[in-house]
Amino acid sequence: MQFGDLAIELQLHFGVLEAPRTMVEREMQELLWRYPERFLNEPLKQLALEASSAVGRADLVFEDRHARLLIIEVKHGRLPRGAIDQLLDYFGMMKQKFPNRPVEMMVIANSNSRNVALHVKAAISNAER
Repeated sequence: MQFGDLAIELQLHFGVLEAPRTMVEREMQELLWRYPERFLNEPLKQLALEASSAVGRADLVFEDRHARLLIIEVKHGRLPRGAIDQLLDYFGMMKQKFPNRPVEMMVIANSNSRNVALHVKAAISNAER
């Protein structure tokens, strides 16, 4: 999802009439936290906002209808390459806490590049093994 689209969705949903501005990362997190079904098209149960651990803070953690955990890392602007490693750290954190539960990962950013997208696919494939 691109957050330009999210800004348009927000305007449509709340009837905002003013010109859109770029959202800050915290606003993006809060919208996803409050309205996961609206923006991710799936009913999700809220588990943790800014879940802390020794490796850092996972932005959002949800549970889906199949009891899978979903970790979402939100980045404002261009997706930095290190975001994938950060997400994999959170994946490990959740697997330690919940070893028998499946864990899904998602990164949401305003923009990304093809190289980062390929890195994400490779990292996720390796993590699932």
